[in-house]
Amino acid sequence: MKLQKQKGFTLIELTMVVVIIMILAAAVAPNLDKLSPKYSLRAGAREISSTIESARSQSALTSKTYSIVYDIDEQEYWILLPEEVNSFGELTEEERKIVLPKRRLPRGVKLVEVIMADNETNTSGQVQFDFSPFGNTGSHITVVQYGDEEEMRIWIKTNALLGFTTFHSEELSFQEYDEEEDDEFYGQETQTP
Repeated sequence: MKLQKQKGFTLIELTMVVVIIMILAAAVAPNLDKLSPKYSLRAGAREISSTIESARSQSALTSKTYSIVYDIDEQEYWILLPEEVNSFGELTEEERKIVLPKRRLPRGVKLVEVIMADNETNTSGQVQFDFSPFGNTGSHITVVQYGDEEEMRIWIKTNALLGFTTFHSEELSFQEYDEEEDDEFYGQETQTP
């Protein structure tokens, strides 16, 4: 009986191939982020939008006020639990608890500004928006940008009353209320002092 020589790879050969693949992957992986900055920016916008939706829906579900806080300086954002009150309606704790760990945007994406419903723009510090169960508070615009490229921005507009968030690629603000225009539109005369 003649022994047949089996064909195949030795364990050392397989290990060497795996090591070479790992070295190549480690060299290429950091450069993949630079190939798709627009996808990173979109992913960051979707993350913020889902956090907003989570706070808004929890508020409606529990009939309590949840909040979202943006820390522009630290580039973080998070959801705050409702204030805890005792049977006398007094606050039981001075600080509200955070729902989940503070979140950060994907690498390369940064939080640039937050615009309040009265068009006040915040470019630093912490900004908090409360989502009431009735949907009458919490409207704001969050602006994210990829790196220092101002042409790569997304405006995330939250309309708390209607309950939806939209994405825009052009500069955005809230419509300002003009009392005289509205009175003329509805056929009422404006009174001048």
